[in-house]
Amino acid sequence: MAMKPALASVAAVLLLAACQTTSGSTTYSWPSFQSGLRPGLSSSSVKAELPPIKLTPANPAIDPTHIAYGGEWKGWMCRNRAVDLQIAITDVTDEGATVSYASGSKSFGAFTHPPITAHFSGDVLRGTFNNGVGLILGMRPDGNMNVKYDSDNWCTGILRNVTPLPKI
Repeated sequence: MAMKPALASVAAVLLLAACQTTSGSTTYSWPSFQSGLRPGLSSSSVKAELPPIKLTPANPAIDPTHIAYGGEWKGWMCRNRAVDLQIAITDVTDEGATVSYASGSKSFGAFTHPPITAHFSGDVLRGTFNNGVGLILGMRPDGNMNVKYDSDNWCTGILRNVTPLPKI
């Protein structure tokens, strides 16, 4: 049985509305496989290496869920753990933080982005590199962190905190 044009239009609008997320969303929708990723070493023989980073204590008045992002994080990203990843999150405030990023892979070699200012948006920390690629970081219930390098050829991974922010 065919739908009447008006009913088909209403159904299409409802379907589009259900599929879209907005910037005001309080939760980010990670890919369905993300929760199955486990922390560990990358498979890359090329290792990520950040330049020296100074970790300073966050103001204790800042939301503890934001402070949890701070520190040095290591892990992997992309299919078969192909990219070695190291991230430092410093200067944490309730609005955002500074993020330093280094990666290493057989395909692309060792690479660092200049530090970026990222902003908390719902339950994630988001920033954009100078090349226009987005970075999305999200805390997991187990204290590890999801990561997404958000470009046309996006990939995700997982990080563990190897050096938390010092306490005041």
